[in-house]
Amino acid sequence: MFLHNPEHSLTEATRDDLLEAACSTLADACAQGLCDRWGISSWDPRLLVIPAEGELPRPDVLMTRAGLLVSADILDAAERLAERLRPREAWGMSPFGGSTADAVWDRFDPRIFLREPRTSTPIQAAFRAAYRLPSVSAVAVGTDNPGHLGELTDALDLELDDHMIQQYRELLRARSQPV
Repeated sequence: MFLHNPEHSLTEATRDDLLEAACSTLADACAQGLCDRWGISSWDPRLLVIPAEGELPRPDVLMTRAGLLVSADILDAAERLAERLRPREAWGMSPFGGSTADAVWDRFDPRIFLREPRTSTPIQAAFRAAYRLPSVSAVAVGTDNPGHLGELTDALDLELDDHMIQQYRELLRARSQPV
Protein backbone atom coordinates (compact mmCIF):
# COMPACT_ATOMS: atom_id res chain seq x y z
CA MET A 1 0.00 0.00 0.00
CA PHE A 2 1.43 3.36 -0.99
CA LEU A 3 1.09 6.76 0.59
CA HIS A 4 0.80 8.63 -2.71
CA ASN A 5 2.22 12.14 -3.10
CA PRO A 6 2.13 13.19 0.55
CA GLU A 7 3.80 16.44 -0.48
CA HIS A 8 0.42 17.61 -1.86
CA SER A 9 -1.25 17.60 1.54
CA LEU A 10 1.65 18.74 3.70
CA THR A 11 2.69 22.22 4.62
CA GLU A 12 5.94 23.09 6.31
CA ALA A 13 4.04 23.68 9.56
CA THR A 14 2.22 20.32 9.50
CA ARG A 15 4.73 18.22 7.57
CA ASP A 16 6.38 16.28 10.38
CA ASP A 17 3.22 15.48 12.36
CA LEU A 18 1.07 14.48 9.39
CA LEU A 19 3.78 12.48 7.66
CA GLU A 20 4.64 10.64 10.86
CA ALA A 21 0.96 9.86 11.52
CA ALA A 22 0.40 8.57 7.98
CA CYS A 23 3.55 6.44 8.01
CA SER A 24 2.71 5.06 11.46
CA THR A 25 -0.79 4.15 10.30
CA LEU A 26 0.58 2.23 7.32
CA ALA A 27 3.25 0.50 9.42
CA ASP A 28 0.54 -0.51 11.93
CA ALA A 29 -1.65 -1.83 9.10
CA CYS A 30 1.21 -4.08 8.01
CA ALA A 31 1.88 -5.22 11.56
CA GLN A 32 -1.80 -6.17 11.89
CA GLY A 33 -1.71 -8.12 8.63
CA LEU A 34 -4.02 -5.73 6.78
CA CYS A 35 -1.44 -5.33 4.01
CA ASP A 36 1.82 -7.05 3.18
CA ARG A 37 4.07 -4.03 2.59
CA TRP A 38 3.82 -0.27 2.58
CA GLY A 39 5.65 2.59 0.99
CA ILE A 40 5.73 6.22 -0.05
CA SER A 41 5.32 7.34 -3.64
CA SER A 42 6.39 10.94 -4.20
CA TRP A 43 6.41 12.91 -7.44
CA ASP A 44 8.28 15.79 -5.78
CA PRO A 45 10.18 14.67 -2.66
CA ARG A 46 11.77 18.05 -1.92
CA LEU A 47 9.38 18.93 0.95
CA LEU A 48 9.83 15.48 2.48
CA VAL A 49 13.62 15.62 2.89
CA ILE A 50 13.80 18.44 5.40
CA PRO A 51 15.08 16.79 8.60
CA ALA A 52 12.38 16.07 11.13
CA GLU A 53 12.66 15.97 14.89
CA GLY A 54 11.87 12.28 15.18
CA GLU A 55 12.43 9.24 13.05
CA LEU A 56 9.71 8.05 10.69
CA PRO A 57 8.76 4.37 10.46
CA ARG A 58 10.88 2.62 7.84
CA PRO A 59 8.88 1.97 4.65
CA ASP A 60 9.29 -1.15 2.57
CA VAL A 61 9.42 0.92 -0.62
CA LEU A 62 10.17 4.50 -1.59
CA MET A 63 9.09 5.30 -5.15
CA THR A 64 10.11 8.56 -6.82
CA ARG A 65 10.41 9.84 -10.37
CA ALA A 66 13.38 8.43 -12.24
CA GLY A 67 15.07 8.95 -15.55
CA LEU A 68 16.75 11.37 -17.88
CA LEU A 69 13.96 13.96 -17.76
CA VAL A 70 14.05 14.42 -13.97
CA SER A 71 15.65 17.63 -12.74
CA ALA A 72 18.79 17.69 -10.62
CA ASP A 73 16.97 18.99 -7.55
CA ILE A 74 14.35 16.22 -7.71
CA LEU A 75 17.06 13.55 -8.17
CA ASP A 76 19.05 14.93 -5.25
CA ALA A 77 15.92 15.16 -3.07
CA ALA A 78 14.98 11.56 -3.90
CA GLU A 79 18.41 10.40 -2.78
CA ARG A 80 18.28 12.46 0.42
CA LEU A 81 14.80 11.11 1.18
CA ALA A 82 16.05 7.54 0.70
CA GLU A 83 18.87 8.30 3.14
CA ARG A 84 16.37 9.74 5.63
CA LEU A 85 13.81 6.91 5.40
CA ARG A 86 16.15 3.96 4.76
CA PRO A 87 13.51 2.04 2.76
CA ARG A 88 14.06 -1.65 2.13
CA GLU A 89 13.74 -0.91 -1.61
CA ALA A 90 13.89 2.19 -3.80
CA TRP A 91 11.80 2.21 -6.97
CA GLY A 92 11.54 4.65 -9.84
CA MET A 93 8.52 5.72 -11.87
CA SER A 94 7.73 7.60 -15.06
CA PRO A 95 11.11 6.97 -16.75
CA PHE A 96 9.94 8.58 -19.99
CA GLY A 97 8.38 11.67 -18.44
CA GLY A 98 4.99 10.70 -19.82
CA SER A 99 5.30 8.85 -23.10
CA THR A 100 7.89 7.25 -25.35
CA ALA A 101 6.10 9.06 -28.19
CA ASP A 102 7.12 12.50 -26.84
CA ALA A 103 9.30 14.50 -29.23
CA VAL A 104 12.30 14.48 -26.89
CA TRP A 105 12.89 10.80 -27.64
CA ASP A 106 13.14 11.58 -31.38
CA ARG A 107 15.66 14.39 -30.82
CA PHE A 108 17.90 12.77 -28.22
CA ASP A 109 19.63 9.37 -28.28
CA PRO A 110 20.11 8.07 -24.73
CA ARG A 111 22.27 5.18 -25.92
CA ILE A 112 25.30 7.31 -25.00
CA PHE A 113 24.69 6.08 -21.43
CA LEU A 114 25.29 2.44 -22.38
CA ARG A 115 28.56 0.56 -22.70
CA GLU A 116 27.35 -1.16 -25.89
CA PRO A 117 24.95 1.34 -27.50
CA ARG A 118 24.54 -0.57 -30.77
CA THR A 119 22.82 -3.46 -29.04
CA SER A 120 19.74 -1.48 -27.97
CA THR A 121 17.02 0.96 -28.92
CA PRO A 122 16.91 4.52 -27.56
CA ILE A 123 13.85 3.61 -25.48
CA GLN A 124 15.69 0.69 -23.91
CA ALA A 125 18.64 2.95 -23.11
CA ALA A 126 16.40 5.58 -21.49
CA PHE A 127 14.66 2.89 -19.43
CA ARG A 128 17.95 1.36 -18.30
CA ALA A 129 19.41 4.79 -17.40
CA ALA A 130 16.41 5.39 -15.14
CA TYR A 131 17.84 2.76 -12.78
CA ARG A 132 20.67 5.16 -11.87
CA LEU A 133 18.76 8.43 -11.97
CA PRO A 134 18.37 8.07 -8.96
CA SER A 135 19.68 4.64 -7.99
CA VAL A 136 16.69 2.26 -7.78
CA SER A 137 16.12 -1.49 -7.91
CA ALA A 138 12.88 -1.38 -9.97
CA VAL A 139 11.19 1.04 -12.36
CA ALA A 140 7.41 1.16 -12.73
CA VAL A 141 6.00 1.77 -16.20
CA GLY A 142 2.53 1.69 -17.64
CA THR A 143 1.73 0.23 -21.02
CA ASP A 144 -1.00 -1.62 -22.83
CA ASN A 145 1.44 -2.85 -25.46
CA PRO A 146 3.03 -6.24 -24.74
CA GLY A 147 5.76 -5.53 -27.33
CA HIS A 148 6.75 -2.36 -25.51
CA LEU A 149 6.91 -4.23 -22.21
CA GLY A 150 9.07 -6.92 -23.84
CA GLU A 151 11.43 -4.25 -25.20
CA LEU A 152 11.83 -2.81 -21.70
CA THR A 153 12.33 -6.21 -20.10
CA ASP A 154 15.12 -6.91 -22.62
CA ALA A 155 16.81 -3.68 -21.50
CA LEU A 156 17.47 -5.01 -18.00
CA ASP A 157 20.61 -6.84 -19.18
CA LEU A 158 22.15 -3.72 -20.76
CA GLU A 159 25.22 -2.32 -19.02
CA LEU A 160 25.33 1.35 -18.14
CA ASP A 161 28.38 3.55 -18.52
CA ASP A 162 28.62 4.84 -14.94
CA HIS A 163 31.09 7.55 -15.95
CA MET A 164 28.57 8.99 -18.45
CA ILE A 165 25.78 8.84 -15.87
CA GLN A 166 27.99 10.72 -13.41
CA GLN A 167 28.91 13.33 -16.00
CA TYR A 168 25.22 13.78 -16.80
CA ARG A 169 24.41 14.32 -13.12
CA GLU A 170 27.19 16.90 -12.87
CA LEU A 171 25.87 18.72 -15.94
CA LEU A 172 22.36 18.74 -14.51
CA ARG A 173 23.58 20.17 -11.22
CA ALA A 174 25.70 22.81 -12.96
CA ARG A 175 22.78 23.85 -15.15
CA SER A 176 20.49 24.23 -12.11
CA GLN A 177 22.93 26.54 -10.30
CA PRO A 178 22.20 30.27 -10.53
CA VAL A 179 24.65 32.14 -12.74
